[in-house]
Parts: sequence; structure tokens; C-alpha cells
Amino acid sequence: VPGQAAKDALAPKAAEVGVAMGRRGTDVAREAAQAVLVDDDYTTLAHGIFEGRRFHDNLRKGVHYYLAVKTGLIAIFLLPVLAGLPLPFAPIQIIVLELFMDLAASAGFVAEPAQADVALRPPRGRDAPLIDRAGVIAILFKGALLFAAVMAAYAWALWRQLPAAGVQTSAFIAWMAAHVALAYASRSDRGWIGWRNLFANPVMNAWAAAATAFVVLALTVAPLREVMKFGAI
Repeated sequence: VPGQAAKDALAPKAAEVGVAMGRRGTDVAREAAQAVLVDDDYTTLAHGIFEGRRFHDNLRKGVHYYLAVKTGLIAIFLLPVLAGLPLPFAPIQIIVLELFMDLAASAGFVAEPAQADVALRPPRGRDAPLIDRAGVIAILFKGALLFAAVMAAYAWALWRQLPAAGVQTSAFIAWMAAHVALAYASRSDRGWIGWRNLFANPVMNAWAAAATAFVVLALTVAPLREVMKFGAI
């Protein structure tokens, strides 16, 4: 019926997100809608909304972590250059730390479970930015923490008058330990990650274990130690 078809299409088109039934809905309604419930169950719509919130949360946390690490990395290189001190990392070490950092920012945060309040929050605005003012402050704060951790190890190695390779090794170990810790701390931006939930992300756990194992092997296996330009500490 033409009149009924027009009515079926009117509401989905007028809504911000038009929803139609996949089984009992008309063809016109399904074509006009932005979302179609294949099983005609409204609880599916709720699950989809919560999954979308989880995805958005994890995207934001991953971006914040990535930018915080980049901020810390820039500061770590900038200070020695301005002060005329040796660089904290060898070129091969930079490649390796970038590899581990990118893996954490991509796979680790994608697999993060939904936070406890995902179903209780009010909807966010359509124009809400991915990085707001609070996010910028958090990025700078986390980057400063990473910078402080690496510079503490770097300054200690210089104070002990270690050779350049030993100084870079100390800074690299501090970097790996600090940015793994930062990744775990960044898993939640709505409260502190308790011990019960600390290891709830198996992908993050596997990445942290791989990073730790790599550092241990690079310090103990002579050929790998030479490739990584590690020195005695």
C-alpha cells in the first residue's frame, strides 16, 4: 500500500538513528533505516549500543596511551640534545620500542573488556571530541611520568659513569618497564584498576609477558645483546 509504505519510511528517516525490524519490518522501512534488527529483539539493540560504547572507550584509551607515549618519547630525546648529553637510545633500540609500543596501542586496547558502568552512562553528544581538555591533561601527565621514569634511570647511569652502551641499556629497560606499567594504568579512565581486574585482558598480558621476556633475553643472550647494542649495567 503506497500510503502505508510512506508511513513506514517516515519515522526511520526522521530519527537520528532509524531502526527497523529485520523479520516483520517492511522493505521500505528497512531501506530507510540506519540499523536493522535481524532477530527483531530490542535487547539486541541495547547490546549493540553497549558494544559501541566499549569500542569507543577502547579507541579513546588507546589513542590517549599512544599520544602519551609519543609525548614522553619526544621529551626524552629533547632534553639530552639540549643539554649536550648522550642519546638515551641506540637506533635499533628505538625501532624495537616503537614496535612494542604500537602493539600495545592496537591489539591490547582493542581486546579490553567493557567497563562496569558502560550500561549506566548517559549518552554522549554527537559532537563530543575524542580528545577533550581532560584527555589532553591526562596525555601530558602520563607522558611526564614516562619521561621522569626513563630520565631517572638515565641520570643514575650517568652518575655511575657507565659507558654509553650501559647508559642506553639502563634507559631502555626503564622505558620498557614504565610503558608496560603505563599501558595497564591506561586500561581504565574512570577509576583505578584494582588487583582483581588487573590481569583481565589476556592480550595485554601476553604483550607484557613478551616485552618482559624480550628484555631478559636481550640482556642474557650474547648475539641478541650485541644486536641490541646493550652494555653492562
